[in-house]
Amino acid sequence: MDATRIQIKLIIVTVLMIGVALACQLFPEKETTISSDIGDYSFNSETIIDALAQGEQGVFSPLSETPTPAPVHHPKTTAWNSLDFLLVARAFHQFYWQETLDEWQFCVVWYDYHCADVTRGPYSAKFWLYKVNNRPEGKTSVLHTTSIYRDGEIIWLEEEKTPVGGQWYYMHTEPEQVRISAEDAVQIADENGGLALRSRIENNCEISVSANGPQENEWLVSYIAFSLSPLDHVWDRLFKIKINMDTGNITAVYPPGSKK
Repeated sequence: MDATRIQIKLIIVTVLMIGVALACQLFPEKETTISSDIGDYSFNSETIIDALAQGEQGVFSPLSETPTPAPVHHPKTTAWNSLDFLLVARAFHQFYWQETLDEWQFCVVWYDYHCADVTRGPYSAKFWLYKVNNRPEGKTSVLHTTSIYRDGEIIWLEEEKTPVGGQWYYMHTEPEQVRISAEDAVQIADENGGLALRSRIENNCEISVSANGPQENEWLVSYIAFSLSPLDHVWDRLFKIKINMDTGNITAVYPPGSKK
């Protein structure tokens, strides 16, 4: 593994752990890290969904063992939805950690879209999960973060800490069971100001759709524009909308008054 890739992975670790701290735990107490690790795997993005549906095994390979060239990206054919990413996330957890997610809590679910490619679904997804282990020496909190990329890569992170402190947040509904999917949330956001922003900047932007425990059953859809003039106001480059997962009702819009 070359030095550049190692540096990139270290940056990813830092960002992910900050995200876990902010999104999963309120008022965290001083904790000691018992162990932490990171790794990456590859998969065939063209076949994995059908393979998992048919119960096939051996669909994941350590990236360091992947022959050169790396898995080919097929931008014109590969299209995933949020449920596809969840299927891969659950399968990978079972494969790598040898356990299902039955005892784990989702504290963050996050999908990323290219504005110019919304109809093909998210290009990546990130899942923050945690559980509490009961050890003879005391309870520990275990965090797993799985980042899945549609072009065939998974980056995983594991960290275990003690003692278990602070207030932990998690989603009270399994992500597959929400009534308003991430795709539905993007459509609602588009119809209420997002599409106007995308059209104005010619789809030169990205969209994130996220949910976590503290958001109380809401999707947060964020449009972030880039490569614009530095003279543009920030509200010309940013639009956010909160959507109830059960009803599809809009609960908040930023900037205020930008809904169209």
